[in-house]
Amino acid sequence: MKKILICILLVLCLASCAFAAYEMPKIQNSPEGFRGLKWGDSAEKLPNKSLVEQDGDISQYYIRTDDKLSIGDANLETICYAFFQDKFRYVAIRFYGYENFDNLLRAFKAQFGTPKRPNRYLDKYTWMDSDVFIIVQYNDISEKGQAMISNTKLMLEHQKYLDDRAKAAQSDF
Repeated sequence: MKKILICILLVLCLASCAFAAYEMPKIQNSPEGFRGLKWGDSAEKLPNKSLVEQDGDISQYYIRTDDKLSIGDANLETICYAFFQDKFRYVAIRFYGYENFDNLLRAFKAQFGTPKRPNRYLDKYTWMDSDVFIIVQYNDISEKGQAMISNTKLMLEHQKYLDDRAKAAQSDF
């Protein structure tokens, strides 16, 4: 019985070491931010900003009044910079029309490499490494699309904050 227990513990130990040693492949040109703003930077560093939405001191969303609303040949509707506890955590890009989707996807592929496409029937493409999650998606019916480039660590911090708030809400029942 002791030998079986030791073997099980040894297998678990080796498996955990293997997973710990595994490192997610890096995205080609993995971004450290967007248009000069680095992940974790304060909103103070965002030039010519205009507040679009705010959730108290927790989350703020800005646009830049002088932002270039294009990436490559894709014309964009908006570029929104999201902050959590005054740390830059993601950028959201909105666009309209299939041609802009195609041009934006081509630009993202040129910059970040070949994406994953979880469902071949949907226009949804993702890139991910240990630092960044990127998504580009398009809806053929509404002809609207969006892209998001986010810092994984700050997104997880935000998710933990939301989960903690949800647990605290249990007393409201």
